[in-house]
Amino acid sequence: MSDEALIETEENESVPPRQRYRRQSSVEIYLTFMQEFMNSKGGWQLIVIAFAAALGLGSTMGVIPQVTTQGYAEVLHNYEGESCSNFVGLDRPAACIAGGEDAQNAASYATMGRNIFSLLCNSVAGGYSDIHGRRGVQIISILLLSLSPLLLIVIQVDTSISPTWYFAFDTCTTMVSFSSVAFSSLSDILPERHRAASFGLFMGAFFAGFSIGPLITALIKNHLYATVFSFVARFSGLLFAILMLPETLPEEVAKHNKENSESTTSHSNPVLNTVLRPLKEMVILGRNRTLILITIGCFLSKFVFSADISLFYFYVENVLGVRDKDVAGLVFTSGIAGILVQAVFLKYLIS
Repeated sequence: MSDEALIETEENESVPPRQRYRRQSSVEIYLTFMQEFMNSKGGWQLIVIAFAAALGLGSTMGVIPQVTTQGYAEVLHNYEGESCSNFVGLDRPAACIAGGEDAQNAASYATMGRNIFSLLCNSVAGGYSDIHGRRGVQIISILLLSLSPLLLIVIQVDTSISPTWYFAFDTCTTMVSFSSVAFSSLSDILPERHRAASFGLFMGAFFAGFSIGPLITALIKNHLYATVFSFVARFSGLLFAILMLPETLPEEVAKHNKENSESTTSHSNPVLNTVLRPLKEMVILGRNRTLILITIGCFLSKFVFSADISLFYFYVENVLGVRDKDVAGLVFTSGIAGILVQAVFLKYLIS
């Protein structure tokens, strides 16, 4: 069903379900979805926040390897020469080579830490938001994302501060996943037939911001100013969330989840149960072979992606001499591909 779909008509509810549907063209489906999405409680706000967060994230993709390499060269190896980014490959000073290796190792440890925090904390944050609402958890996730570039600014202003502080704080950004809570919010406000499309639109906005960010960095041509821009973009998303993002979890759903939680904690430690309950609920993955295969596939793909993303940019910039504008072109191309897949082709792939 690629160009046509069955949608509900405005007939009497007493009419059998199969007779309450009519055929609608792809354009009508899209317009209907967009109308419901824009009228939903918090839908367009999440799109704006995703774009702002991704804009800030993408604008530092090519900056982090060079800034942290320079920082480690100066702090750990007493380097006092010109910028390490002016040298390429083996022509770099020994301190720059050692600083690049230190930065790459720190990025690898930070990636491992982010994945561990994501595994241990996101289920707890999700369980908490099921009872107490999405808005507060969402704001905390954006706050963590907003403060990350602030540490990058500090190590550029005060060169005596080790980049390890940046990587240590960046590790904590996945304690509350912005995208996971956003998907839960979209599920709260949209009917099931529009959820896949809304997820695709959300990811399309994210990839749009992620692809534009490096282009702006290439135009700025200054690492400190690019990092300031990243902070301003993310902090703008935080302010927008505080002022404009409504609560998406219905009160009756929150009340039902709270009653279920209280019934399971009447004879146990409530805090411990809050931590363990999401893990216990993961047993649902074992009920279906398809879910098990999807879970394994996600784990393996994330395993490879995490290794690539933590090492790739350091390698191409420190060893191959790739610069900001080249990284901008790469990220822009991958971002456009992500937009096409998530916002355009996803509907046809799942139909």
